[in-house]
Amino acid sequence: MLDANEEFQWRLIQFPGYYFDENGIVESSWIMVTDISHLHIDNQAMITFFDGSNIENQYFKVMKDQTLKPLPIPKISKREHEILLLTSKGLNSPEVAEKLSISYHTVENHKRNLRIKTNTKTSAELISFAFKNNIF
Repeated sequence: MLDANEEFQWRLIQFPGYYFDENGIVESSWIMVTDISHLHIDNQAMITFFDGSNIENQYFKVMKDQTLKPLPIPKISKREHEILLLTSKGLNSPEVAEKLSISYHTVENHKRNLRIKTNTKTSAELISFAFKNNIF
């Protein structure tokens, strides 16, 4: 979002709850807006869209003329996203495996695939990539 001085202010906008009528049509939704300007993100303004099933994320850079330019962010599966999120919260691979009820080796395979997709070498670089590219 742009403030009155035309400086970008970072906001996280989430839609964690939807309320449907008897025909399955959304009547209302719960929206959370969080100021994340304190994170000092160096990238230009970005926006992420993902569908309700979180199958496919689309990442865009917001240009000064308010157009959206697609970013070349790799496709990350729902499970990879879950592992990345838990890792960013400080869980190690055995803890992630237990939390998701999968094997340690499966977690390590997903992390390896994520590092290949993002051209990173360590978990720290991977988490940094995720934050810099607005993946969460």
